[in-house]
Amino acid sequence: MALIMKGKPVADAIYEELQPMTSLNLTLGIIKYKGSDAGGYLSGLSKAAQRLNVQLRVNEIEQFQELTQSVVAMGNDPQVHGILLLKPFPKEWNFRQASDLIPPEKDVDALHPVNLGKLAQGRGKLVPATPQAVLSILDFYNVLPLEGANALVIGRSEAVGLPAFLQLMQRNATVTVAHSRTKDLPSLSRQADLVVVAVGKPNFLTKDHVKEGAVVIDVGTNVLEDGKVVGDVDRENVEPLVRAITPVPGGVGSVTTACLFKNLFLCYQEQTR
Repeated sequence: MALIMKGKPVADAIYEELQPMTSLNLTLGIIKYKGSDAGGYLSGLSKAAQRLNVQLRVNEIEQFQELTQSVVAMGNDPQVHGILLLKPFPKEWNFRQASDLIPPEKDVDALHPVNLGKLAQGRGKLVPATPQAVLSILDFYNVLPLEGANALVIGRSEAVGLPAFLQLMQRNATVTVAHSRTKDLPSLSRQADLVVVAVGKPNFLTKDHVKEGAVVIDVGTNVLEDGKVVGDVDRENVEPLVRAITPVPGGVGSVTTACLFKNLFLCYQEQTR
């Protein structure tokens, strides 16, 4: 029977580590597009902020110029200790142009070229929250020695796939990255001891993609037409085959939120050292 690697115990352990934050009166600046469907994530951020005595300053914007102006204003404000651009934004907006304006020491998403560059060199303190959550879950449950393991990351985004690859490689796993143009993905994934899937497609990873005894981390969060939330993994059919798996909901998401606040604390330390 597979071990269900729930996120709550991992998140709780991170919040316990972050208790020193509660006396600092930190502020997280959040910029979101007015009318976007990020309400659920924002609600989770609000609960975590209350737990850690962090103030949230939320700016709702409608124009790209407002986005860049808000980023610059928060970047120059010493009372704002971290900045988060809360997706989604309109597809035609140049998101990278806006995110590059965030000072690296206030970049809680750790997507600024300076922070990603340091991560690639193995000296980054700030790591994007979702791949950081993946490693936190693996360390907490300790179901697989990463050194020497064959790991497959499905998805190559700067927010998840790329930094997950870098972190796993730095832990001495042998890492392959698959993407939309990968040929014969099932034969590749069936060789993996660890599969991290982040493609944003419901039930994408099937039992034909995994070998018996593998460990599966499901990063996906997809809402079906009936309102049901599912991951990128066909959990019903994959779970009986694997050694351990994260659930959706209740898995990576809650740990991601905790890791975001861990990054806020690191940002504060960077600004005050």
